[in-house]
This record gives sequence, C-alpha cells and structure tokens, in this order.
Amino acid sequence: MGKKKLSLRQAILVPFTVIVLVVVCTFAILWNYDYDRLAEKQGESFTQIMSMMIENKIKTLLQNPYMLAELSASYISREKLFGQEDLEEIQEYEMGIYNTLDFSLPQISAISYGDENGNYVGIRLNSDQSYNLMLKDKRTDDRLVIYEGTDTYSDEISIFDEYDLKQRPWYTQTKASTQEKWSDVYTNYDEKKRATISALVRVYDEAGDFTGAMCYDVSLDSLNDYLESQFSDSEGIVYIVDKDWKLIAQSVEDIRETEAGAESVDLINATESNLAAIRESAEYFGALHTLPDEVVRKEINGEVNFMHVSQVKELGSLDWKVVILLPETELMGNMKSNQTSLVILGLLITIIGSIAGILLINSVIVPITKSIKGASEIAEGKYGIYIQNKRTVIKESSELLAAFNKMSDKLREYIDKIKRNEEEYRTLIENVGNAIFSIASDGSILSVNNVFESVLGLDRENIIGKHFRALFREQQEIDYFEKIFEQIKESKEHVSFRHRFFDKDRNQRVYIIDFIPLLSEDGDLLRILGSTTDITELDKAQKEIKYLHEKETERLQELVEEKTSELNRAMKEIIEMEKFASLGSLVSGVAHEINTPLGVAVSAASYMEETNKHGQKLLLEGQMTKGEFIKYIDSMSETSFILNNNLKRAAELVKSFKQMAVNQSNEQKVNFNFNEFLNNLLINLKHEYKNTGIQIDIECDEALWVNSYPGAYSQIFTNLIMNSIIHAFSDKEGIIKIAVWADEHDITMQYSDNGKGIKKENLDKIFNPFFTTNRSGGGSGLGLSIVYNIVTAQLGGKITCESMLNKGTLFCIKVPVVLEEKTYDKGMGQY
Repeated sequence: MGKKKLSLRQAILVPFTVIVLVVVCTFAILWNYDYDRLAEKQGESFTQIMSMMIENKIKTLLQNPYMLAELSASYISREKLFGQEDLEEIQEYEMGIYNTLDFSLPQISAISYGDENGNYVGIRLNSDQSYNLMLKDKRTDDRLVIYEGTDTYSDEISIFDEYDLKQRPWYTQTKASTQEKWSDVYTNYDEKKRATISALVRVYDEAGDFTGAMCYDVSLDSLNDYLESQFSDSEGIVYIVDKDWKLIAQSVEDIRETEAGAESVDLINATESNLAAIRESAEYFGALHTLPDEVVRKEINGEVNFMHVSQVKELGSLDWKVVILLPETELMGNMKSNQTSLVILGLLITIIGSIAGILLINSVIVPITKSIKGASEIAEGKYGIYIQNKRTVIKESSELLAAFNKMSDKLREYIDKIKRNEEEYRTLIENVGNAIFSIASDGSILSVNNVFESVLGLDRENIIGKHFRALFREQQEIDYFEKIFEQIKESKEHVSFRHRFFDKDRNQRVYIIDFIPLLSEDGDLLRILGSTTDITELDKAQKEIKYLHEKETERLQELVEEKTSELNRAMKEIIEMEKFASLGSLVSGVAHEINTPLGVAVSAASYMEETNKHGQKLLLEGQMTKGEFIKYIDSMSETSFILNNNLKRAAELVKSFKQMAVNQSNEQKVNFNFNEFLNNLLINLKHEYKNTGIQIDIECDEALWVNSYPGAYSQIFTNLIMNSIIHAFSDKEGIIKIAVWADEHDITMQYSDNGKGIKKENLDKIFNPFFTTNRSGGGSGLGLSIVYNIVTAQLGGKITCESMLNKGTLFCIKVPVVLEEKTYDKGMGQY
C-alpha cells in the first residue's frame, strides 16, 4: 500500500502556517530571552553597586564612633581624668567633641563615661540637634539626673534614684572583655528608652588596671533613618541582621525591635517580619549552608527581585549581614509591557499577512492543479490537451498555463519523434559491432542483438529466457560470472572487466565486458545491461609493446650506468684539480711571505760586505782608529743580528710550509698537537688576510694531542677560512673564531665569523657540490662540499651550520676521538 500523499494546497499551506507559527514563537522566545538577559545583566550590576555602596556607608557610620571611642579612652588615661568624684572635666571634654564634630556624625546619639566608683557622665544628642547632660556624681548626690541643657544649671528633665552603672549592659560588657568591642543591642536607661549599640573601650590607670569605660552610642533609629534615606525614591528594600538573622535595621516601616518604653530589646527574627519581602528573602538565605557572593534573581512576594547579601565583619565584634532587594520592574521600567505591545502588533501584522499570503498561494495553486489534471490526461495518451488561461494577478501562474499548452503541443511532436528514434536505435543495436544483451535480476537473459547470436552461434529463441549459466561449458567460468553477477546485485554499480572466451569455432578471443545495472526509482535492480568489446588484436599489440618497452628500459639502464660512471670520474678529476689549485695558492702565498725576510737578509749581507771592505781598506792603509774600529764592530754586530733574524724567519716559514705540505699529502693517521697545527696553518694562510682587517682568534688547549689525519683537518679549516674571506667579509673586516675542545669520546670544533651570513633558503644547499653564490667571482662551489665529505666520510663525524643575515655564521663539527679503519676514496670523499 502506497504512502498517503499530500495535496499541493496542503503541501504549501501547512508548511506556510508552521513557518509563521515558528517565526512568531521564535520571536517571542528571543524577545523573552533578550529581556531576561538584559534584565539579569543590568540587575546584577546595579544590585552589586548598591550593595557595595550601602555596605561601605554602614562601615563608615560605625567605624567613626569606634575610632572616637578609642581616642577618648586614650585621652582620659593620658590626662589622668579617671577616678575623680567630680566628672566635670570629662563632661567638658565630651561636649568639646560634639562641638568639634558639628553634627557631621549624626549617628552618634550619646557620648558616655562611667568608672568603677559608679560615677557617670554623658552628653545626649537629640533629633532637634539639641544636647542633654546626663550626670551621676557627687554633684547630683549619686542620682542619675538628665538636664535640659549641657550643664548642671539647666532644668532637670528626669531623675533616677535607682541607677546602678555597674549593672548597665554596656559597662558590664566593657569590664568583662579586655578587647575593644561593640555591645549587644540594649535599651537606654533614660526616659526615651531608645534601642542602641555602643562602641566600648576600656580606660586604664597608670598601673594598667581597669578604671572605667568609654562609650559612644549609635541608636538603631539612626541606622533605620539612613537606610530609609537611601531608598526614599525606590521600591527596593535593604535590611541589616545579626548572625542569628535578628533584624537590626531596615529601610521600610515595620514593627521594629521594641515598643517605646520597654526595659529590654527583643529583636525579631527576619523570617518573622510583617513584610513579606524581608520574610521570604530571609527564609531563602537562611536555608543556605553558604551565603552566595553573586546576585540572586528570584521571585519574592509575587514579583521578581534581585537580591544580594554581604557580611560586615571588619568592625570589632560585629557580625552583621546586609541584605538588599531591588524589584526588576523598578530597574527595567515599562520595557516589558512595551515589548509585549510590540509582540501583539507584530502578531496582528503576521495574521493579516498570512491571510493575504493564503489568497496569493491559492491563485498559484489553481493553475498548478489544472496543469496536473492536463498532465494526467496526457499520461493516458491524450496528447494535444489545451487549458483555458483565465486572467490572474500572478504573472508566473499565467506563464505556467501558457507553457503547459506549449509543452502539450511540443510533447506530441516529441512522441512522434521518439517512435522514429526508437526504430533507429533498435536498428543500431542490432547491427553494432559489439555484442549487447540484458539480464533479469534472477539471471535469465531478456534480450540479445545479432552480434551476440553470431558469437555464440545460437539463435535468439534458444538464448532468451534461459539462465546465463547455460552459455558456459566450464564450471570455473560459471562460478566466475555468478560471483560477478552477485557483486553487481549487491553493489548496484557498473562493473567492467577483461575476459578470455572461446567462440563457436573454439578460437580464444579477448573481450572487455561491461555490466551496467538499471535501477528503479526506489533503487531496486530491474535488469543488467551488458556489452562486450572484442580486443583480441589490441591485446596482442599491447603484449608486443610491453616486450619492446622492457628491452628499451634495459638499454637505457645500461646507458645511465655508463654515464654515471663517467660523471663520477669527472667529479674525481674536478675535486683533485680543486685541491691542487688550493695547494698552488698556498705555495704562492708562502713564496710571497718568504720573499720579504730573504730580501732583507740579502740587503743586510750586501751592507755587511761593503762595511767589511771599507774596514779592510782602512786597516791596510793604517788609518784604522779606535773610533773607526768600534764603529765597524757595532755595524757588523747590528747587521749580523738583522741577517740572523730574517734568515731564521724564512726558515720558520719553510718549516711551516713543509709541515703543511706533508700534512695535506699524508693519508696516514699520526699524533699531532692540535694547537700547534692550527697556528702553523694560520702562518701559511696569513698572506690571504694580512693586508685586511680580518682577525682570527684560536681557543684550543695547548696540551691537546690528536691521533688522526692532519691533512683532512688542514683541508677543513683552509676551506672554511677561505670561504669566510671570500664570501663573509665583503669589506675585508671581521672576526673569525676557532674553538676546539675534546672529551672522552669526541673532538668538538666550532668555527664562526661575524660576516654577512647566509640566506635561510640557501642553508640546506651549502654542502651540495657546485653550489655557490659567487659564480661570477670565480667560486667553484666545491669548498664546503669537500669539508662535508671529509667530516662525515673520512673522519666519521657530523657538521652543522647556523647563520643569520648580517650577524654571522657558525659551523659546529664533532668527530670521534677514536676513528674506525676504513678505505677512503680521496677523490670523491667516499668509502
């Protein structure tokens, strides 16, 4: 049963509707996502800033009284104001502090002092910025009196006969602790009964004993007033709790710590607050094991709020938490409602556009359905169908109907033409030179052409309908073709192969056989089309070509080997010529060097001869005076010295050249001093650089003896030095350094110059034979190649090169101390 198909109208309208819905939903989701992301980012940032600002302000509000309490206690101790029955001096000091502050610290509600004698003096700041003196000493007959003003001459407001300083919470806590601290929340003893916390500092006498307590009061009302002022224009809330989540202060009106007149303070837990926002946020944070550092976005009291909690632990013994809540609506304003309106407007526009689109789609579908109906009639063999082209607003729909009518006419012409072509094709298939056939999926033969019949010598009626196995006599061939047949059925791909086959006259023929699978629309195998091409003659020709190719390859191989041998001989001759040219240059330089001391020696000998003749003449003539004789002796002595020194210099040069000549021609290992060897080499090469600014430095242990080939080392360093002189120092100035050291296993040689360096792209080619960058200047390109072959082949070592343009070049050579005995080809530098 075939799958149920959709109509064109369904196929267009359903996806259209789905797309519209997806677009609308996506837009709504993205809008909501963008809003949430923006709200979260802005809310977190603003809440963090507000939290830090409130926290810092609270710290400042509490830190100033704390510091003043410490200063006041220190002042009283230093000025020895403690232990007096009359506390008038401390009274004046406290009033002086208030006058100095000038209402800049309104959170300080009272400054108090009490001592071990039970005396007490305090100055209270009222909300109208007036002051009251609170006093208990001998002037008040040990009663607590609160005055309307700041001295004892003012009217009395309240008198307390039962006031016991040592029972007050702030005094008992100060005495019990040796550290400065904040008191617990308590109620003042005066008529106002305000909830208060106090900064408590001990006062000591000269012996360091406790003598009294300094107290700076901060009323909780001042904290409430500050928090209210920070959020007066905001719907946000901030509140302060202690370590047990008891409410200390808050920015909104509520039933607070205690009713006026109560004797003690009973702080309520934040989770029991009448305000839902405080209660729910406290429940949320209180349930957490660890308070979060980040801002929390959560629905509180029916609306989304940004919340943050921070701890205030820096001020003495306080362990408070500051919680801030900011409603999302206050931060984002009307953005959400405005965007909702835009979404509704967009939805209306989408609906109107969808209706218009459906109408337009319908005007497209009608011509298509008519075309489908006409195509169905054509499929039934009714050619020449014509569809009436009604007026439509869609240009393409009108063109579709016109094109269909034109197609119908053309199709009738093509059908007639196909029938004619089919006859021509059948004639071609029957008379083509290849055997052509088709096989069903079960292996039965469906059709063959005339050539196929001729090859097998069978009539078509005896072939069609039979399995292809019937065409073969040998089981091996049957198995082979059945394997290929199964392969085609499985892979459904074109297969081409070569096969030898005996024709009806038992002559072996070679064929190229092609099997082409013909598949249905669903990919099922319908049949296999086959074609055979007789390549018997081509196969013979290929064999002959292969034979000729093999013969030609053998001949070319022999020719290559012959030319390679000639090239190797030529290489040997060139390298030998290069070595002799180097030796000739050495001979020329040494001859030039010897010429100078010999010339001086000849001149000195000539001068000596003339001087001697002159002396003999004076002596024979009897004119030789003592002065002349002394002059003659001094002249002969000086001339002999010059003659002797220059002949010795010439002898040293000859000896050095002789040693170098022996070294370069010596192919046997000998023991030689490496430092002496290098210095002799520089003597023989001095003519190459003596008139330049090139300096050669040698770092080598004078006691380093080597058992090796001195001639090999001579060629290495001669080529390296000449290479630097020719290529590295174009301005004939620079420094060459040769460093040599040895360990138990290896001799290491570092040769470096500070010349112009080698280009990076040439570094990999410098050891190649005949590679040079100075061909025009006479460079042969064999110097470094000879060095490489001597180091790696004769000495069994390694050589590397590093270089930077305009910085210089470094060659590092490492050879083993003990050389293996090998047969070395001195011409090619190979073993």
